[in-house]
Amino acid sequence: MRLQNPQIKFNRLLCYDPGGTTGYADFRFTVDRKRLIVVDAGQFPTWRDLDKQITSRGQLAVLHEEFHVLTISAITVPLKVIGVIEYLCKVKHVPLYSQIPSQRNVAAQLCPQVVNYFPNHVKDAVMHGISFVCYHKLVHPDAICLGPDFNCGKTQFHRIAALRAQG
Repeated sequence: MRLQNPQIKFNRLLCYDPGGTTGYADFRFTVDRKRLIVVDAGQFPTWRDLDKQITSRGQLAVLHEEFHVLTISAITVPLKVIGVIEYLCKVKHVPLYSQIPSQRNVAAQLCPQVVNYFPNHVKDAVMHGISFVCYHKLVHPDAICLGPDFNCGKTQFHRIAALRAQG
């Protein structure tokens, strides 16, 4: 599944780190597609806000972290969250992509100025988005940034002023 710039049909990418606490990151391309902006990021319990985020309006695509059951005693909540994501994408005709957990790790080297800003599950969702767009050569890592009206959801991240000051 190798995407190329001329074939991309989405302008917005929603990324999820599913689980008991689901992290999300909302990325938007600029009109000229030269920059990718994190416009929102946060977390919520399980699948509570998924139906509000995954809409059929606009050119949206969704990316989630895959979850593999390795033991019988594994916690299966992430599987349920993934099921809800897959269902909503199917009924709303939204393209869906997935990544294995380790694929996100490259984002820490590619775009540390954005990745290091976020905590926990939110950071994982952001990292998945960054690694996805960079792997598919949709945008250069230096062109990924936080938007000027960045909204951290209900959780306030204290480093936003310092990050904005850096440009």
